[in-house]
Amino acid sequence: MADAGFWDKLAGAKWIVIWGLLGAYGAMEAGLRTLRGVPRAWSWSRYHWRNRHLAKDFYYKHREYAYRISPDGRTYLHVRRETVVAQKALIEIPISYRWTGEGEVEAGVEPSSFSLTDAARIKGQTRTRKLIRPDQALRKGDEAEYTFTVKCAVTGKPPEPFLGCQSSHRVDELILRVLFSLQRLPLRVWYVTQNPDGQEISREAVERFDPITGEYRKHINHPDAHILYILEWEWAD
Repeated sequence: MADAGFWDKLAGAKWIVIWGLLGAYGAMEAGLRTLRGVPRAWSWSRYHWRNRHLAKDFYYKHREYAYRISPDGRTYLHVRRETVVAQKALIEIPISYRWTGEGEVEAGVEPSSFSLTDAARIKGQTRTRKLIRPDQALRKGDEAEYTFTVKCAVTGKPPEPFLGCQSSHRVDELILRVLFSLQRLPLRVWYVTQNPDGQEISREAVERFDPITGEYRKHINHPDAHILYILEWEWAD
């Protein structure tokens, strides 16, 4: 009987050790998982802290800014393809643009389920402000996709050589595209970021060029609010 009791005690002690080791292993595994999640948590916290002043009525799931320049340099077509997600009941989407050249400007929106109206001008601002209105108001969580165009015919001073995008709303994905005629390519193209005060943060050459379409492109995931993202170019002549 003594021998049986001894072996029972030994077996119990063995399982205590085994469970202790398994518990220690589980704690280590949980700790490693936590450490692996720290960079993601830090990035998420830093992103939301930098963008704590975001407008909360909607956000851009996708935003594409494109600029097409005619071979003679007299016609400019600015196209924005945007997908917005309503964060509350939404009846209109503000949009603005600034034409830096001289000439006629014509703005429009597609599809026909959207309309374009003028917005009140803000004193001291030179940007043209518009309102895009869907036929039916968006409910919280609804998505809407539209294409906004600005066609500019130069009759005097040409526009400044850049395409810029800035937002006070959350943007998940931003694409900047400039399409040049193959008969009139720029000498070089830069990707530039500026802070809200207009001070340059960074500048780098754009290497992504399509020799068939004459397109320069920059893809930005989760751009920061109020930062100005620019494609800037220099003509050879």
